[in-house]
Amino acid sequence: MKRKGKKAKKQKKVLVTVSALALSASYGGGAFAQLQIACSQGIRFGNHAACANGSLAINPTGATSSNGCLLSTVAPQPGQCVLSTLGPGPTKNVKVAYTVNFINITNGTSNMKINNFLMRATSGTVSAVKATFTPAQVLGTVTINVGANMNYNDGQPKGNYIGQISITAN
Repeated sequence: MKRKGKKAKKQKKVLVTVSALALSASYGGGAFAQLQIACSQGIRFGNHAACANGSLAINPTGATSSNGCLLSTVAPQPGQCVLSTLGPGPTKNVKVAYTVNFINITNGTSNMKINNFLMRATSGTVSAVKATFTPAQVLGTVTINVGANMNYNDGQPKGNYIGQISITAN
């Protein structure tokens, strides 16, 4: 028995992973004050089949939203970094920010644009492209969750896409 109507579109799986964010910074605000940023978990966009152009957003809280056609088999998750003090704490507010607005993650000659990076302290209520912490907040450690948008195309070649972004603290 023949089916009438549209022919099923062949799906291509795209495994997308952004490696652990390469982060390390020092703070020059005090004589011995030094900060360190270490990321134990990079942003993981998961395994997907792109069936049209679109994007996938991962919020620092873990919430996701998509625009376009994307079939996911592994749940995406935000990255996580820890800002900590080495030695005496800073005497001024500490500003944490991304060094660029977007990156291209690559798989051989194929790439995807990652943009709209956001960060949010786990104790915070606002996600933003940069954050400011008081000296009191920075004493000890501050856990920061990281999210971003992945932009994909219909027919995106399958593979393991890798990239990194840096964050500064000063």
